[in-house]
Amino acid sequence: MKHRLFIGLLTLSGILGNTEDLIAKESNLAKVATTLNTITVVATKTEQSTFSVPVTVSEISDERLEQIQPQSLDDVLQKMPNVEMSGGPRRVSEKPIIRGLSDRRILITIDGVRQNFQSGHKGVVFLDPDLLKSVEVIRGPASALYGSDALGGVIAMKTKEVSDLLRPDQTWGFRIKSGYQSANSERQSGGAIYGQLSDDWEYFLYATGRDAGNIRQGGGEVLKNSGDHLSGGLAKLVWTSSLSSRWLFDVRDTYQVQEVPINTEIADETGDSIADRRTRDRSYRVGWEWQPVETDWIDLNAMIYYNELSLHEKRFSDNRLDEVDLTTTGGELRNTTVISDTGPLHQVLTYGVELYEYDQQSRRNREDLRFFPEAHSSAFGVYFQDEITWKQDTLIIPGIRFDQFYSEASGEDTKERQSQVSPKIGITFPVATDVLGMASHSYGFRAPHIQEMFIAGQHFGGSPEGIFVPNSDLKPERARNTEVGVRVLKSQVWEAHDTFRFDLTYFHNHIEDFISSEIFFVPFGETAEEVTCNNRGGCLFFQERNIQTGILQGIEAELKFHNSRYGMELTYARTEGRNAEQDDHLLDIPPGKWMLNLQRVFSESGWVTGWRTQIVETQDRIPEDSDVEETPGYTLFDVYATWHPSFFDRQLRVDLGIDNVSDAQYRKHRSFLDEAGRNWKISLAYLQ
Repeated sequence: MKHRLFIGLLTLSGILGNTEDLIAKESNLAKVATTLNTITVVATKTEQSTFSVPVTVSEISDERLEQIQPQSLDDVLQKMPNVEMSGGPRRVSEKPIIRGLSDRRILITIDGVRQNFQSGHKGVVFLDPDLLKSVEVIRGPASALYGSDALGGVIAMKTKEVSDLLRPDQTWGFRIKSGYQSANSERQSGGAIYGQLSDDWEYFLYATGRDAGNIRQGGGEVLKNSGDHLSGGLAKLVWTSSLSSRWLFDVRDTYQVQEVPINTEIADETGDSIADRRTRDRSYRVGWEWQPVETDWIDLNAMIYYNELSLHEKRFSDNRLDEVDLTTTGGELRNTTVISDTGPLHQVLTYGVELYEYDQQSRRNREDLRFFPEAHSSAFGVYFQDEITWKQDTLIIPGIRFDQFYSEASGEDTKERQSQVSPKIGITFPVATDVLGMASHSYGFRAPHIQEMFIAGQHFGGSPEGIFVPNSDLKPERARNTEVGVRVLKSQVWEAHDTFRFDLTYFHNHIEDFISSEIFFVPFGETAEEVTCNNRGGCLFFQERNIQTGILQGIEAELKFHNSRYGMELTYARTEGRNAEQDDHLLDIPPGKWMLNLQRVFSESGWVTGWRTQIVETQDRIPEDSDVEETPGYTLFDVYATWHPSFFDRQLRVDLGIDNVSDAQYRKHRSFLDEAGRNWKISLAYLQ
């Protein structure tokens, strides 16, 4: 591993560059400083500096998204320390991992709307990333503000809006974009029109589409049945009803079509499980913001939403048709009150209520499908958070949330009602000039998902036969996370126009009542868990259980340097996971990862060029009784460039890139498939 790191650094030693967030058309000190000390809203639900907030949070801005030219969320998240996407190279199978926790333990939101679809071998995010303007990620439990599912962290995505594109001298405008990527011969196109209907009304319409063929993997192999068609649309209407009041109306729609194995994480060379899969994800949202100018006691945000996800899979071998519909209805009411804003004390109280419910229905050949049982779940939460700033350099944030949740399934007598309290406290404090210390302790939880509790029926045939067994007695997973760290932010280190930032964080997360799938053999005619085995070859019963206590601990180090022409980002992250009951490794923990990004800005010509290196360590921390083999490490190199030609008044943008320059053949930990090989990509966007 050390020699790979040395080679990677030696290769890059002659290249200097600015961070990916810096844009060529306006490279000045103010903008550079902002990129190193961005403002987060997700971490506290109020505006706070990422440098001073006692939460570990990362942000990918709109500029960086354009440079990455992402095909999926995986291209975005892999640039962050201790954040990954699992599931293989197909975007339809991608699932996030934060500090070793994955699947339902990560809360995903799009414009505040909860994304709640979860299934073993299917992805969780159905969105064209071209619609995004930013992605914020909280690393670590965040249930004190977000409730269930935020056990391991939060991924909060925001879509584009009028203010991102409309210039001050415009009443309307448009944007067109086209792109191509070679690894899967993907052609992408999109366009937006936006503007002001009047002084009070503004609109935003955006449509995008992608057509992709099969993925060429590292080394030259082609992954069959990995192409797809993805189309999406976004419509927003904003009404400023008064100086202090604003209404927002949003509609988002995504439609994805592909021929893919039912288990999207495998190759399926025989083709027996290939199905025509169609996924539609629709979301409707209404929001209201009210902030009277005459008082600091009211800064109100209200939102209601409805999200519907429909999945249709028709298997070619026998025409078996599975149909699943999951709807999420929710709302949140939040207010922020300034308690004190005089003298050395500044105090802001944020409090709110949240309600959401899931309804799931499914059919197989027009009959009930017990894999996705007809079920209902609802949750109610109330939270309080106090932000106390003392002498402008010490920030203390205590908070607490109470949640009550309820689940039931059609045909089941059991109705589960449980509750959970999630407190937190964090502090940042001055250690020296330009140096802050950070410490926090927070609790997280995850309520059992309706599919985990009520899934039933045949998993596979044969001898033995696989049977899903429901378990309505599942308890919530709970986490206690402690973090300590140090942060440094300095300007004018070597010259007037430079900024330096360094973050070092250690975390220790103790997880109880971890939910995991247990497999046990039951002979023919015998009964276990109130289910009888009727197969003469016996049965393998699959059941979700609270089985283990896990400990996750690790470090995250981030070093960034900027000036008006050059810059660097270097990060390292590593998570260790242990089963506390067996004193052994946890299986699904990603390996340690280095990331190095170097960039050069040529402001006069409008060019930005950069080089990115990712060095992933071998993952050999495997449980002793597991038959899983270690995952080899790998090194990836990417190059990219952006051009804003001055003769188009910076309205034309060209982005170029080559991912995996060396065409490395590699796979992620616990993946069955190699990732994409060398990928040439280009996109052109014109803004009027």
